[in-house]
Amino acid sequence: MNRAEPIPSPRDDDKRTIRSSLGGEPPVNLRLHSLHPDPALEAYVRSRVDTKLGKYVRNLSRVSVRFDDVNGPKSGRDARCRVKIVLAGLPSILIEDVGTGPRKAFDLAIDRADRAALRALRER
Repeated sequence: MNRAEPIPSPRDDDKRTIRSSLGGEPPVNLRLHSLHPDPALEAYVRSRVDTKLGKYVRNLSRVSVRFDDVNGPKSGRDARCRVKIVLAGLPSILIEDVGTGPRKAFDLAIDRADRAALRALRER
């Protein structure tokens, strides 16, 4: 009798391929307002959105990420991040967080957005 080999666990590369074959990466609309455009920040945001929200790609219509400078022209380091998630057939989810910089604010907001999307989809 020939035993079947166990199915290997997917690596990160495989997860990205599987996710993309289900409908592609989540559509991200990134808006930097009152902050200097930073290609490294944009790449980081796109990567984290894919990691955190990619599992909802079948239900996800759009993700918008917007950054604002909390202090305005006073040039402080505080930044506000707004993450808006549009799920098919559900009301939009808007998460806002403030951090010491754009990356910190985004990390706080995307974690909350992930939990809110999961909760909304479970309730549906």
